[in-house]
Amino acid sequence: MYKNGLDVCKELYGDKYSFFEVKAEETPMLSEKYDIVTAAGCINWVDRELFLKNMKDVVCHGGIILIYDFGITDEMVDGPEYTNWYNEEYLKRFPKPPRNEDVWTDKDLIDGFRILKQTGLEFAFSFSKEAFVDFMMLGL
Repeated sequence: MYKNGLDVCKELYGDKYSFFEVKAEETPMLSEKYDIVTAAGCINWVDRELFLKNMKDVVCHGGIILIYDFGITDEMVDGPEYTNWYNEEYLKRFPKPPRNEDVWTDKDLIDGFRILKQTGLEFAFSFSKEAFVDFMMLGL
């Protein structure tokens, strides 16, 4: 049975912490501001200015906003045929929706925010077709 991250967090931590799944620009305010907010798999689609204005209202002074995401490319270790398939078949069948893939800089921030750390990672994998389909279907 599939469990989303929210269900797992509630099972692990019960009522000790509050967990929410909401639109990034509309994070609700509780009685106290948040120490940590995570934005997973959404930052390329949000209105960055609205998101930061909302975060300024809901994150405490010294709080952390942790933004993380992942994507796939047209390259695979030991799989040159994958590049052709990805560009000629996969993207035609599943085109990337419009999104902002620009890396954030200090110019993107509103007053009161600063980038503490920004890391880009590249994981190199080689998949069979079946393993790649399994990987892409995680969470469905």
